[in-house]
Amino acid sequence: MQEIAIIEKEVPDVIAQVQSILVTNNEQETRAVEFLKTIKAMQNEVHETFDPIVEKAYETHKEATARRNKFLNPLLEAEKRIKGLVSNFRIEMERKRLEQERKLREEAEKKAEAERQRLAKQAEKAAAKGNEEKAAELLARSEAVQAPTVIVEKQTVQQEGMGVRTVWKAKIVNPAAVPREYCIPNEKLIDSIAKSTKGTLKVPGVEFYEESNVSMRI
Repeated sequence: MQEIAIIEKEVPDVIAQVQSILVTNNEQETRAVEFLKTIKAMQNEVHETFDPIVEKAYETHKEATARRNKFLNPLLEAEKRIKGLVSNFRIEMERKRLEQERKLREEAEKKAEAERQRLAKQAEKAAAKGNEEKAAELLARSEAVQAPTVIVEKQTVQQEGMGVRTVWKAKIVNPAAVPREYCIPNEKLIDSIAKSTKGTLKVPGVEFYEESNVSMRI
């Protein structure tokens, strides 16, 4: 298209001229504003030339995306559901494994403690009979008794083609208790306060300032 060819030639020339513009007095400001009008006019040309192309492409994209999502979204939901079922199953199996492991560990510790007590009592009896050597041996054996390490093997299997990894996440349950270093200031809210109060409201840690926004009509 001829319009695109003209734009391709004129825009780089205009951008190159921008680098030489300075605004340090009223005359330079006037020239800058006039040049700004040229830039705005050229922006309008770009919009008039490319917007119909963009809109047509967007409509095509939107239609194709809608057709794709009609079939893809249900499949994504199906995938999400199956993954949720697998995840919940594995979480529950791990909970049961840890619970079984805890109970077996407690039982093992009870047996170990009972053995320590038995040997300690035998040591007391030996000491009461004046057999210090035997008492010392029994006491040492009592102190050496340790519960065996208990490990319950996982019952889940590695499914072909499926990877499972544990991901730790955080959930805010009491926002007021979260330490300051983990909080992000609400800049949108602070900006609205700056606009509504014109910087008269004092907010600790915040500096309000004015910024000039130049607009141009052609």
